[in-house]
Amino acid sequence: MEENLYPIMSFLLAPITGVASYIAGRRKRDNDFLQQLQSSIDLLSKENKELLSEIVEVKRKNAELECAQIRTTIRQNELIHENNQLKKKLLTLETYFKTLKKK
Repeated sequence: MEENLYPIMSFLLAPITGVASYIAGRRKRDNDFLQQLQSSIDLLSKENKELLSEIVEVKRKNAELECAQIRTTIRQNELIHENNQLKKKLLTLETYFKTLKKK
């Protein structure tokens, strides 16, 4: 009986070993693929964090520039107003001196 069992076992052993090897190889490929995906995710996450930091810095600088622009506009308006007042004073003085010359 054992004699009949040996050829059957050797006949079945090759496909069973092949299936076991395929399953083990497939798990390794799946694990390698998952590790590659995780590495990609980690890299993208790091780059995303760096980009977010840059965006925050750019927004901060933009806010500073907007404040500086507003201050400059306010100062410009003050100078325009002062200039208009000085023009009025100059016109008044010119008128005054013209009337003095006529006398």
